[in-house]
Amino acid sequence: MKRHRFKRLCGLAAGIFLLAASIPFAASAQSAASPDSGTPAPRRTARPQASENGDLNALLRALEKTPGVSEVELDLVRRRIADLDRRRIEQMQGQDQQGNAAKSAPGSRMPKEPAATDPRGAIPGGLKASRGGDLHYNGISDTIYYKPDGPDGPVLEYGLDGDGELEEQERPDPALHFVGGHDMNHDHRVDLVAWRFVEGDSGRSIEVGYGESGKLDKWHVIGVLGVPEGVSWDLYCGNLTGHAWLNSILWHSPDLGALGYWPDGKGVDSWVSIPGEYKAPEWKVLGVGRFAGSAGAQASVLFQYRENTIGSVTPDGKFSVLGRLDDGWEIAAVGAFSNTGYTDLILFNPKMNQVGMWEGGLSRNWTSLGFVEAGTVIEGAGDYDGDGPIDLLARKADGTMGCYPKADLSKFRSFGYSKDPSWVVIP
Repeated sequence: MKRHRFKRLCGLAAGIFLLAASIPFAASAQSAASPDSGTPAPRRTARPQASENGDLNALLRALEKTPGVSEVELDLVRRRIADLDRRRIEQMQGQDQQGNAAKSAPGSRMPKEPAATDPRGAIPGGLKASRGGDLHYNGISDTIYYKPDGPDGPVLEYGLDGDGELEEQERPDPALHFVGGHDMNHDHRVDLVAWRFVEGDSGRSIEVGYGESGKLDKWHVIGVLGVPEGVSWDLYCGNLTGHAWLNSILWHSPDLGALGYWPDGKGVDSWVSIPGEYKAPEWKVLGVGRFAGSAGAQASVLFQYRENTIGSVTPDGKFSVLGRLDDGWEIAAVGAFSNTGYTDLILFNPKMNQVGMWEGGLSRNWTSLGFVEAGTVIEGAGDYDGDGPIDLLARKADGTMGCYPKADLSKFRSFGYSKDPSWVVIP
């Protein structure tokens, strides 16, 4: 019985080999069907692709449990699954761009209020933290902590220079929803970006602004967008234009699939629509970076697609599949760890306590960084000692905050204070 099953599975694998062999390969370059390729492929209808993809996933799971099946056979199936995902994405982006631009035009959407019971409700979904920001422009990253449910209301606290110094607490307006810490005024200092609902003669609007150098008493309005009720927006921030020390406000409507941005800290009149359709639950924005591969020459929006496919899309709508996450893994942080000029992705498996890296953001460049103590959480990345290389920000099981210098997991350096999980690290 087992022998018959093995022969049947191998027969299916042989069929996949023939299927994969029909995809053109370059003699000295990555396959056009590889997970990190953005080369256009022949179109297929979405329904057959989804069905075939499901069959291949079932086959892959069966082959992984069958003794004697080689990694070569497994890799062929994985390549084919990634290729079908890429083709499905390309087909979605082949829709009428005029229609997509109309759907994503500003003035027609509104964020929903985050659930008050969600301790991370003030921060949109995505990476918990990216490269740590410098509040004082001294070359050392600082950390901003937010407690949304303090005894007397929300509280902000600032961890300075990774040396045990906690700055005086600030009590923000409870109506503010924090996006992250980013330089918005080209002064090389991190500003605290946030949004809130405001009421006016013309109805409800969203006010987006920032607290200069992290201080909300120095509030600057970036733009005000009038919105009717009914549709949600999530806001993110990152450098999408490549202009040094200038960050853009990224807008994503998960229910409409619309994506657009305000470039370089400008307001509503500068709106740029990103072609394509990015609907939940299949699409989830993770952040912004510059990744290797076909679209690596420019900044891209980082996505998680259909549970475990990681990809990036450029402002002009070019999509690249960066790789696939194995079960139990999540993307914990981004940073320039490998000194390649591209953004690297830090992966974390909480059950295994293992940390790894996709150099340049590509799964084929996987490196295991090692293991951390049980209960440790990777919270982000930054230069917390001012020596240049990026360090991993971490929270131990007992709440101790600190970092792993140069992502060396054998050398934890404590900041000298603790923060329990009710304190959120603002990215």
